[in-house]
Amino acid sequence: MISSIARVRERLRPLHERPRKTFGHLVSGIVHLVLVVVCVAAWEFGLWPLSVLLWFAIAWMDHAALSRLHESAHRMLYRSSLANELAGVFIGTLSLTPLSVYRYVHLSITHIWVVKKILSFGHTINPNHQGGGGLFMLGLN
Repeated sequence: MISSIARVRERLRPLHERPRKTFGHLVSGIVHLVLVVVCVAAWEFGLWPLSVLLWFAIAWMDHAALSRLHESAHRMLYRSSLANELAGVFIGTLSLTPLSVYRYVHLSITHIWVVKKILSFGHTINPNHQGGGGLFMLGLN
């Protein structure tokens, strides 16, 4: 089983070493912040229809931000740990999801639960499983 996990890690390593598009993350974070500010300003000036439209754009940006929050929780968004931490705090603040809480729940509970399930049922991570999940499918060996 250990060799199976080691093989999966070796296959995933190049994906983790891909060049990070830091400029895109920065721009999307700034756009997200601007949308929130404009939405609040529109509401304060009585332009509630504009605020409602902006809520949809903010919701879409929040969904994208949660992907970036996930990557920063794994310290994969940027090469620097400090940059990941700052980006995670910034994204989490805008999304009303603190990075510390997200990291605790995601890494401590979700990942440990999955590993315990894999080990308790004798499953291994099978990257060659033909069920359509590719590298991330859990299969029986």
